[in-house]
Amino acid sequence: MYTQTVDHTFHAAHSLPHLAGKCSSLHGHTWRVSITIAGPSLDKDGVLVEFGAFKKQMIQWIDTRLDHSLMLGTGDNLVPLLRPTTEHWDTDNFAPSPLAKAFDERGQRLFIFGRDFPDIAWPSVEGVAQLLAHHAHTWLDTATTRRDVHVHTVTVRETDNNAATWHNPNPEPASLSTRSLRAALDGRRKALASLAHRHNLGPDTVRQLLEDQAPALVQQIVQETGVDADSARVFLTGEMRRTLGELETLVDTELHAWLKQSPAPNSN
Repeated sequence: MYTQTVDHTFHAAHSLPHLAGKCSSLHGHTWRVSITIAGPSLDKDGVLVEFGAFKKQMIQWIDTRLDHSLMLGTGDNLVPLLRPTTEHWDTDNFAPSPLAKAFDERGQRLFIFGRDFPDIAWPSVEGVAQLLAHHAHTWLDTATTRRDVHVHTVTVRETDNNAATWHNPNPEPASLSTRSLRAALDGRRKALASLAHRHNLGPDTVRQLLEDQAPALVQQIVQETGVDADSARVFLTGEMRRTLGELETLVDTELHAWLKQSPAPNSN
């Protein structure tokens, strides 16, 4: 087994008002991120994953969303003032607060946990680690075509004394095989093929409908494979895209076959 680690640093403020102590106040850190990739072997060039390709994705995402930002939780009482939703509006008299206007005029970045990242409600160091782990799978998927490498750990350090590490609960998401993917998609594909037959939809439209059903497919994969929801989402965003790309001809053939085999609706 080989591992490689990519580091990056960004600066951001956050607040944890639901916790007792100093962290309830607005304060900032120099956040240090370490993402470790693992795999069983080196490629023909003698590397696990090309550092530059992965780090480019990582830096671009962090620097355009988190660097010099204010990270708040969705339950923070500052959120309605800075980025109100319709539930906070008086629709007859609504106007942005002076604070929201000032943030907008200055181009201040604001990242709200629980809204911009629904899985975690607060920007704790653990929450930031999970946020970056969630996106690291996509960065890795974009950086390499290898199917046998995975995000191993994500460590985020907010001070010299405080750090949190996310460990991959499903160390080899690629081990969810093409056969497992087909099993998870099979029933919905057939139902959509029948729908396509009735409404004269082509395979491309059916494939788009499948992609639109991703949230339901996440739950189906969780139930049928026993993996957690985060791993299922990773599987859909990475493996499904790769697998359908590789099996494009087969998918089209299968869909055409199902379209032909689906019984015509009873006109009576």
